[in-house]
Amino acid sequence: IHSEDIKSFTIALRRYGISEETIETIRLYHYGDGTTDGSGSVRLDQESTFKWLKDRIKKANQELNNSTEFIVTFFTHVLFRGNNPNAKQIDYLYVGAVVNGFFASRYELCFYVKRDVWGLYDNLHVGPVLLRPGARYANKRISSQETRNRMIVYWPKLEKDIEFIQKHFGCDKNPRF
Repeated sequence: IHSEDIKSFTIALRRYGISEETIETIRLYHYGDGTTDGSGSVRLDQESTFKWLKDRIKKANQELNNSTEFIVTFFTHVLFRGNNPNAKQIDYLYVGAVVNGFFASRYELCFYVKRDVWGLYDNLHVGPVLLRPGARYANKRISSQETRNRMIVYWPKLEKDIEFIQKHFGCDKNPRF
């Protein structure tokens, strides 16, 4: 749902009050080479990086998912506005084909991500979305430094979640907000 250079992404996290320890964990995970800037010579794959940082990721997830205010702020950044503060915010999110799909308003999406059900995820995440590098290039030559420095915010269950939102507390369901 979003991609951004790791530098501007971590600047935003600082602005939103995320600790330096969590930002360092995100950057260590992102590069997987023992550094926070990608200068290491040995890049680990996803599984090895996760094993190495498992305890730090768990602690980072606690901070990233501790405050519903932060989760909504984060979603405003990655889903509704992007990294351009002058951009117009989206009002609705639609997923699916032209004839068959699901939609949710910004308000419904914020209500949904405030739910306290995100502790089940082990991966580095904020609410229902995962954080991952654009490319770590483990055991291979770096073919694009730009892609290597790109943070990807991925919503693995996006369509199912939007369908759930629309069916259970969408605009036409008399939501209990």
